[in-house]
Amino acid sequence: MKTLKKMVPIEAYVEPGMTQVVFLPHDEIQVYVSNMDIGHLDHPSKFGDIGPHPLTEEEFQRLIKK
Repeated sequence: MKTLKKMVPIEAYVEPGMTQVVFLPHDEIQVYVSNMDIGHLDHPSKFGDIGPHPLTEEEFQRLIKK
């Protein structure tokens, strides 16, 4: 089992919503507050643009640099 401890920023949000923690490759973590499903096209993560499959290295790099 792996243990990871990290401080990560919460992406900006306008309205209160569900706290969503996203675990990405290379031990990256992103936190969002949104009432939209993570796969929704309007979700701030833009994961909806990718589709339901594991991230490729290119997709990961694009998301992490936004």
